[in-house]
Amino acid sequence: MTVKDLLHYSEAIEKIKHNKDQQNASVPSELFYVYHTKEEGFKTNEFNGCDHCGVRLANGNILLPSLNGLVGFRPGDIMEDRADGNIILDKAEVNRKTIIPSHDTLYFPMDPGQTKLHFSTAYFGNNYNLKLSYVLVKESRLAAPPDWIPMDKDLDIEFSSLNSGNYTLIIRKLNGFGINNYTIKKIYFIVPLKWYQTIWAEILLLFILIGLVYLYNWYSVRVVKRENIKLEELVSRRTSRLNQTLTDLEESKNEMSRQVHMLSRLLTSMTHDIQSPLNYIRLTSGNIPKMIQKAQYEDVAMLGEMIADSSGRMSNLLKGLLDYIKAHVFQNSLHYEAINLQLLVDEKFEIFKNMITENGSDFKNEISSNTVVYCDYQMLGIMIHNLIDNAAKFTRKGTIRIYFNASGENEGELVISNTTVGVPTEIQEMINTPETESIHLPMQVGQTRTSLGLLIVKEIAALVGVGLRVTQTDVTSFHLLFK
Repeated sequence: MTVKDLLHYSEAIEKIKHNKDQQNASVPSELFYVYHTKEEGFKTNEFNGCDHCGVRLANGNILLPSLNGLVGFRPGDIMEDRADGNIILDKAEVNRKTIIPSHDTLYFPMDPGQTKLHFSTAYFGNNYNLKLSYVLVKESRLAAPPDWIPMDKDLDIEFSSLNSGNYTLIIRKLNGFGINNYTIKKIYFIVPLKWYQTIWAEILLLFILIGLVYLYNWYSVRVVKRENIKLEELVSRRTSRLNQTLTDLEESKNEMSRQVHMLSRLLTSMTHDIQSPLNYIRLTSGNIPKMIQKAQYEDVAMLGEMIADSSGRMSNLLKGLLDYIKAHVFQNSLHYEAINLQLLVDEKFEIFKNMITENGSDFKNEISSNTVVYCDYQMLGIMIHNLIDNAAKFTRKGTIRIYFNASGENEGELVISNTTVGVPTEIQEMINTPETESIHLPMQVGQTRTSLGLLIVKEIAALVGVGLRVTQTDVTSFHLLFK
């Protein structure tokens, strides 16, 4: 450190004392010290820490105390490598690709990523005495003291990304003693603007805003003009929705009534369809004690098998009807399917076989095995069950005959006839009347249950779309017409 340098520092301190407002402008932001190593001739680099312990001799030599005694030197004889060389940009890389500067300006591509700048400066002394820092500022902005960032020993500067715009990269190097003793290097960055940052985009945005304001005013005027029309349309729509709601409620009511009516007929049919087999079981089981007294055990065993068979078939019938009612409660619809008529008639015959045998009658199923009709299985089964039930009860030592007259594919009529003639005229008119509403049920003695069964058959036939009529000559025939 020379006397001249000490004088400069002393002047700076004096200025601080007299004018504190000019401290940042008069004094460097960092003090400069020169580091000397043992390679320069010093015997040691460890000195005693003390205050006013150095000695300057008359010949200009300086003596400093150390652990090994006094270290003496003449400041003027020590050669100093000054760090006042220029700062040079060696290389600029963007995304590991080199870009060539134009004078002191770097032109970057759009959205530059990783940016790395390599600098160098001529200095042959100890790297500890080389002090550089940098700051990147936007165009027309000034750097504040806290913005300066020290550079590493490799003199590299890296940026992870750069936004669009113009920047100035300022690098300063502390040259040595003295106030504001810096070497300054400026590199100008030009990063292309995105399309929406250009002046043309701003002009376009201005026109768009003007257009939006115009459209808003135009739309507001139209809204005011159309307000009355919209109100009228709103009233009309609400009135229409109210009418539609009333219509839907009426349809729902009718559908519910139809559903309740159908379920009530199913329950009535269940009661009616099992009553005849139960009466038969009651009558036949009443003869068991007499048979046992007469030791007719084989007849009792046969009668027990007949009762067990009839009971099982009634149980299956009842279970099927209950399942069908459950399906209608949850699904609320009829299920049409292909039905083999021969198998269905045989199934119903097994229920009344014992009654028919007991009455001494014959049963003939003349339907071919490939006869198929489309209908709801449970509903068709109820109709056939009731018609065979009536025929079995009123036919004694006669013939019950069932056959099918085909008139087309899956079309024709199912005929259930018996040799007994006894359907009253009122019942025939009720069955042959096309209308199903307001049907009067004749209540003659001994015919209540039979009439109820035929009424169930007529209502179910209308429900599933099957035609029904009765004819009576020397035999009574019920015709189920499938279309």
